[in-house]
Amino acid sequence: NNENPRLVLMEVVGTGPRGAPTSVAAYVSRPDGVVLEYIAVAPGLRGDGIGRALVDALASASGQVVAETDDDAVGFYRALDFDIGPAPLDPRWPGRRRYRCVRRS
Repeated sequence: NNENPRLVLMEVVGTGPRGAPTSVAAYVSRPDGVVLEYIAVAPGLRGDGIGRALVDALASASGQVVAETDDDAVGFYRALDFDIGPAPLDPRWPGRRRYRCVRRS
């Protein structure tokens, strides 16, 4: 959105019984790829490849996916062959180590 560059796109990519979402990805499109702001898969469906499919779709469509995360999720990005490096501290999460994760298709 040119009027608000911080506006994040959120896409529901799957639904389960009664239309409940199974997974979401929130991202910002940029000329050189996307910045993945948030990704989630319903707890009972984790480990089934849904998160990988989301990232693969974003990488295929955009060429590059960049995410910043902390110790809680860096393993997910490592498992998907992201290059992992340090990221600046984020004031929203004081004292937590941050990582910049980059995957090119």
